Amino acid sequence: MVTVHKNFPIEGIETVPCRVDGFRGVVKTYLIHDDDQLVLVDTGASDLDSDIIVNAIQKLGRTMDDLTMCFLTHNHGDHVGGLKRLRPLADFPVVISEIDAPQMERQTGVKPDRLISEGDTLPVLGGVKVIAMPGHTIGSLALYVERVETFIAGDSIVSAGQHLMASPPFLSDDPQLARDSIKRLLDMGLKIDKVLMGHGDDVHNQAAGPLNRILAEGRGF
Repeated sequence: MVTVHKNFPIEGIETVPCRVDGFRGVVKTYLIHDDDQLVLVDTGASDLDSDIIVNAIQKLGRTMDDLTMCFLTHNHGDHVGGLKRLRPLADFPVVISEIDAPQMERQTGVKPDRLISEGDTLPVLGGVKVIAMPGHTIGSLALYVERVETFIAGDSIVSAGQHLMASPPFLSDDPQLARDSIKRLLDMGLKIDKVLMGHGDDVHNQAAGPLNRILAEGRGF
């Protein structure tokens, strides 16, 4: 099932649709949470998106002071644009890949508190794995939430109707590397039932089929 507008609850993950960002459509951020941790994944494109994120946190019965981390999948403005306004609101660490960190800092004026890479684990929902997905940007990262078999892809994967694609050439720093990242992800053998993306429709069950068809049918080029 593929959708972004309907509500398909995932335990410990809240989808936060932000504003419409031109041809890319809705920009989404995510809140990963359990009793002790609250992790924000990306910050939207603008100050207005930061307000949407704060409201979403409040709807969870939490406050900005409960935010334990802001994880940035990559350095593009539609994913880091809300950070400048969020940064003064609470004392939370900002984490991003080493490669993407300099551009993020130039855009936002915010220094990362931690540089993160594949092999690292976020301490929420029993451990969330960081997966390197270079191509869209060279430092793009994604998250695998094993407890709920969910892959949070950032912009390394996009959707086109019922189909998934690797980040397309006109949006990628390295289109071939974007496609190679999909192959490497599949080779990891992770059990992925759901794929959540920065833009476009999400896959809410049986994601293995759409993921494998990205390569089998040559999408993303």
